[in-house]
Amino acid sequence: MTSFREYQQARAEGLVPDHTVAELPTDAVRFQGERAGLVNAQFDNDFLDRLVADPEGLTRISHTEYMREAGSEGIELIMWLIMRGALNAKVEPVYRFYHVPASNTGYGLVVLENR
Repeated sequence: MTSFREYQQARAEGLVPDHTVAELPTDAVRFQGERAGLVNAQFDNDFLDRLVADPEGLTRISHTEYMREAGSEGIELIMWLIMRGALNAKVEPVYRFYHVPASNTGYGLVVLENR
């Protein structure tokens, strides 16, 4: 399988076993490099919304755009897409939290349940 869509199709056809996936990224995504300290809460919250409603659309964002909107380490958001690809096409957000602490990065947490 080479794409999110192919993975979802294989799941729908029963070719991929049903399983529970948890990913707990613990690394701040915007703390290094020339654009250190960039916090784009609008982009972050849009990303979290689309992780539920339009994950395939997120795959069309270029790496350059991720870095422009989310800072030099924002490319790590791709790991969130990998996690999302392991879930069903339809998910229910069970819990969502976003906060910008006194440090130089936003913090997001989302718990999704397969539907």
